[in-house]
Amino acid sequence: MLCKYNFNGVKALNFIHDFRYLLLYSTSSSSSLANYLVDSLGFSDQDSLSTAAKLSRIRKNQGIKNLTDELNIIKNADSVINSFKRNGFELHHIRNCVISHPKILLSRVEKTLEPKFKLLQEMGLSSSDLIHVISRNPSLLNRCLFSAIQTLKCVLGSDENVFRIIRQSNLLYSSLGKNNIIQNVELLEKYGICSEKIQKHMVLKPRPFLVRTCVLEEILIRVEEKLGIPRDSGMFLYVQLLAGISDRNFDSKCRVFESFGWKKLDVEALIRKNPLCFTLSEAKINKSLEFLMNELGCDPACVVAYPILLTSSLEKRLMPRYRILEMLKEKGLLQADYPLFRAMSYTEIKFLVKFVQPFKDDVPHLDEIYDTSRGLHKVPETTGKKSI
Repeated sequence: MLCKYNFNGVKALNFIHDFRYLLLYSTSSSSSLANYLVDSLGFSDQDSLSTAAKLSRIRKNQGIKNLTDELNIIKNADSVINSFKRNGFELHHIRNCVISHPKILLSRVEKTLEPKFKLLQEMGLSSSDLIHVISRNPSLLNRCLFSAIQTLKCVLGSDENVFRIIRQSNLLYSSLGKNNIIQNVELLEKYGICSEKIQKHMVLKPRPFLVRTCVLEEILIRVEEKLGIPRDSGMFLYVQLLAGISDRNFDSKCRVFESFGWKKLDVEALIRKNPLCFTLSEAKINKSLEFLMNELGCDPACVVAYPILLTSSLEKRLMPRYRILEMLKEKGLLQADYPLFRAMSYTEIKFLVKFVQPFKDDVPHLDEIYDTSRGLHKVPETTGKKSI
């Protein structure tokens, strides 16, 4: 039969390959794709129908209507899946990518996917990094990735910084398309912010720096004028901590502080010292202030001086330490007037060295008590005994 139609060996294999698809997926457009997704990627029926419907709309917009084109789409999807597998993706990674970005199955492997996989790998991404980045945002593979990376390198200075920002924000490409990043950097430089500081904060939390330039300018004005953080403050560029706080939310949190006797100047001082405090929920602020001011006897000046007291976990840090310090006081191992808030602000290692390890012989099971109260099972061993 193959000789009758004058096929050579390669054409014969292609015919058999195509005929297999015809037998497997010769149903309606939508259901053939759905069946394919179930068979090839292990989709659930619901996900396969939903994804196939999205692909059908895309194909309709591209003018793909007949069965031959339909089979070509399925064949192309096979090539796409194999490309992902060659680059280290497991089946569940590919399935998640297709669910969130079905258009990926229409990509041209040689001209689109493989060059972009290669570009990301040349930036220094390991196989696990590549999988993480693409799984988080598979639309990267259908974007003008090269020009985007070049723009980011001009702003951020290194491949490592580019990689860190790529893996964080889906706003990246709309921002690049509108030149937001370049214009925002120029705005920040007009405010006297050096490029090194801009890079540091943009890499740390890129989203606020990718918004429209007029929006960023409004945020900067608010930080400077309403919150009273001067431009030369090390906290000025922590706009990512304050950008999402509305005036109403901000005023509501101020009232929580005021209910504990804080004055406006106290609140402003705290914001300048550590804006992170105002990203806490009202419930967290209230609960922490109740402990700090009513149990520890801290005043506003103390909390401003040690803002970590407000941001630390009550259950995992403050209360377990408070329990240990009170036990040491009861045993006469700690001066009665020792400022507990200072010990609360110590790093974990420093607290262990000063208040746990030296007194294990004096207070039986002291390390285990502290360990249990934090929900842990091991405390680093240190030597020596120290009185305070």
